Amino acid sequence: MTIVRSEEPNAFGGVKVTETPYVNRDYVITWAATEPYLWDDESTITVQELKTAMADREVALAAMKQNQDEYRASQNAATPAAAAPANGFNF
Repeated sequence: MTIVRSEEPNAFGGVKVTETPYVNRDYVITWAATEPYLWDDESTITVQELKTAMADREVALAAMKQNQDEYRASQNAATPAAAAPANGFNF
């Protein structure tokens, strides 16, 4: 863990010291196949399967975005307008 110190002058006294911890992670590769996987082979994934999977993902993301937009629209419609105060003052 690394701690970064920053010092900032203060008009009312001493220096303001801020310490921020940072964690650096090392990802160590301990094994790899000697021969890479074949691309566009029936034993792995074909180009057509990849294109189909990407198109399905885009459709699912569009449906999620539409649901989110509909939910936000329903939340905005359900919020009642603020009523005017009885005394006529509107701050």
